[in-house]
Amino acid sequence: MRRSNDPVETRWVTTDDVLNGAIDLDSYPHRYLALVPVSTLRSPMGRLLEAVELLEDRSWELVNILAKENFYAVLRRA
Repeated sequence: MRRSNDPVETRWVTTDDVLNGAIDLDSYPHRYLALVPVSTLRSPMGRLLEAVELLEDRSWELVNILAKENFYAVLRRA
């Protein structure tokens, strides 16, 4: 059974999951993915960009960063 926050179903992951190595996107079946920062004492935008850079090293490319109530990054598998 999948978790309720399973990225296969939700199509998003948190910056903490990416930066802590808690998620493996090698088997992620979709081409696009949203990256959502988690509230921390550190800058949410800084954490978002750290995670984007880490994913770029793993064949993902940044499509856009959206800023509404929070920051979101949209990435595409290269």
